[in-house]
Amino acid sequence: MSSTADRLHPSLLDRLTDDEPDRTSEASDSRSARRNQLKQGVLRDLVWLLNTVRPDQALFEGLDQARDSVLNFGLPALSGQSIASLDGRDMERAIHAAIIRFEPRIDPSSLSVQLLQAIDVTHHHQVGFEIRGRLWSHPHPVDLLLKTQLDVECGEFRLDADS
Repeated sequence: MSSTADRLHPSLLDRLTDDEPDRTSEASDSRSARRNQLKQGVLRDLVWLLNTVRPDQALFEGLDQARDSVLNFGLPALSGQSIASLDGRDMERAIHAAIIRFEPRIDPSSLSVQLLQAIDVTHHHQVGFEIRGRLWSHPHPVDLLLKTQLDVECGEFRLDADS
């Protein structure tokens, strides 16, 4: 696991990405700009994580290191399932485990994932979750509150940041 100091920097992707290639000087590096950049990077990466289908776990039988690597990035396949066949608590655990494993900018002790409504067929193939946590940030952590909607028919998550 990386040290605490490593967690205070933007991700490597964010540091290598130039959103303004025509600008010859660096943008202001104010605390609020850094916090916003951190939050936006985490949101982007969570969308990628939640919308990536990981391989069948049978492929990793006896391959513990491969199972624990980025080869296992994402969530189990959810598209094409009937909403009645889904277990909300299992989905909460899968989302929580994926975030803990693949999003080191969120303090694991602060992370919670909760089903927003009971799963039933009247929700038109939509399931909502609330994701709460704190982002590692110096000198103060950044609170994160996300509402997610999973469209079970296509297996796509949408994230909305509330704060």
